[in-house]
Amino acid sequence: MKKNSKVDFGDIFKTNISIDQKDIVNLDVSRCSIWKYADRQEFELGNLDELAKDILENGQIQPIVVRRSGVGYEVIAGQRRLRACALIKTEVRAVIIDVCDAEAFFIQNSENIKKDISVYSKSRSYFMIMNDEKVSQKELCDKLGIAKSTLNEILVFNHIPQVLWDKVGDMSKISIRTAKYIKKLLEEDADNLNKLLDLSKEIKSGVGVRYIKGRVFDEKDDDVYFCNNNGERVIKIIGDRLMVMKPFRKEVDLVRIAEDSLSLKRESKKVRISELSKAQI
Repeated sequence: MKKNSKVDFGDIFKTNISIDQKDIVNLDVSRCSIWKYADRQEFELGNLDELAKDILENGQIQPIVVRRSGVGYEVIAGQRRLRACALIKTEVRAVIIDVCDAEAFFIQNSENIKKDISVYSKSRSYFMIMNDEKVSQKELCDKLGIAKSTLNEILVFNHIPQVLWDKVGDMSKISIRTAKYIKKLLEEDADNLNKLLDLSKEIKSGVGVRYIKGRVFDEKDDDVYFCNNNGERVIKIIGDRLMVMKPFRKEVDLVRIAEDSLSLKRESKKVRISELSKAQI
């Protein structure tokens, strides 16, 4: 057992937990398991072979952080280092701390705050620890330094069927805005799930709301829409027919719009009702 009374863990311990006189020990990786509230997902592990090679050549510079669990240990911070050590079949250097789930959660968050952790992964981790009543919403907002509204936006990923996220796989490019729109689509029509599942590869690549909307509603490049003053689509021209997509004030003559639709198609794909009323009526 190697002891070090003044180990520099950088930004890992931005908590009220004292780290004086902590022991660095060598642990068999088979005795270590990933903590249930771990935020880093499989797609965020990066190049483990490269990390393993670096540890093999230069040693494991930074120990992982674990706590005792039954006859083994739970990894609170350092999942990548643990997996890399497993690849080269070597023991992992670790610091053992005695903390509750809430304290462990904030240690994990402090370590990963400067790393590439997706919003999805944060959302999943935040939701799980609050759902199990380990941390309250207020405490979480206070510790993270974010508003309740911001937290609710992050949590939107948890209100979408997991079957979709499982098919997407790598969630690193999915924005909150996209997740909110997907949630809206599913609330409007549960059958949209099948269309979204078919779009899983595109969603994985990071396509935005406009692309998803076009594919779900089978919009074509030559489709023409008329928008209200807020930019919301309220009328769609399909051939020689008009489809009212959203209620609106009767500012224009629909018959006149139908008569002029072919010429308008050539001029613009997006015309505001207010502009149309002035220009055409």
